[in-house]
Amino acid sequence: MVFNGFTRTTPPGTILVVADERQYQKKPSANHEVLFGRGQDDVHVAVGIDDPYVSRKQGMLLCDGSGWRLRNIGKLPIRLVDESMVLAGHELALRTGCTPLLVGAPAHRVHLVEVYVAGFPKPGAEIGPDSPTRSPDEYELSEIERMAVVAIAQRYLRQDPAAQPMSWAQAADDLSRAPGAGRRWTARSVEHVVAAVRQRLATGRSPIPGILRGEMPEPVGNTLNHNLITALLRSATLTPDDLAVLGEDDEF
Repeated sequence: MVFNGFTRTTPPGTILVVADERQYQKKPSANHEVLFGRGQDDVHVAVGIDDPYVSRKQGMLLCDGSGWRLRNIGKLPIRLVDESMVLAGHELALRTGCTPLLVGAPAHRVHLVEVYVAGFPKPGAEIGPDSPTRSPDEYELSEIERMAVVAIAQRYLRQDPAAQPMSWAQAADDLSRAPGAGRRWTARSVEHVVAAVRQRLATGRSPIPGILRGEMPEPVGNTLNHNLITALLRSATLTPDDLAVLGEDDEF
């Protein structure tokens, strides 16, 4: 079975870098470097060769013999798909699997660099195109918790541009107007329910980081709820179908 250039016998820690239909693969070895950037004669994987916003040497992948880490040696930040950034001169430890990297100036062009690090093969049946689709591990929410979280997450579920959590007051008003609401919601009651969800999911199975005060620098603003909503969307705990609790469907 081949997966992104790897086979089941690929040594763990092997790295594969893919960008602009170019790729480079290297087994783990101490003090080895893999370079990517615009200067195609000076790097192992060229990316954005006609884009002046990409540095000639934008990133370096360093191996200590087993694990790999990314170092940004360019000018602009290297962005990750979760919106975090590796700033110039900073590093990020890479885990096994795929780490997509975005390089370039967002207002101009953005280039994708896919970094794959091979892990140990898992026992059991191989996965193929006809294998059943698996769902990620979902977080458990009670009916009341789901209603409150959907109300603050509705902009994300509609995929509104630059979505932010709904205010407590607006969420309460929307819930109170929803068909079969069954109770009168207030801004305080929505806040209490969502705060309880954050507290439980920050310390339970597969804890969600960045959803409690004290974990994030002040002022936190909407950050705690944003992080909660993002985690629930990634795990498919929330889906557009949940908009039905507000009397909406998922067709927009």
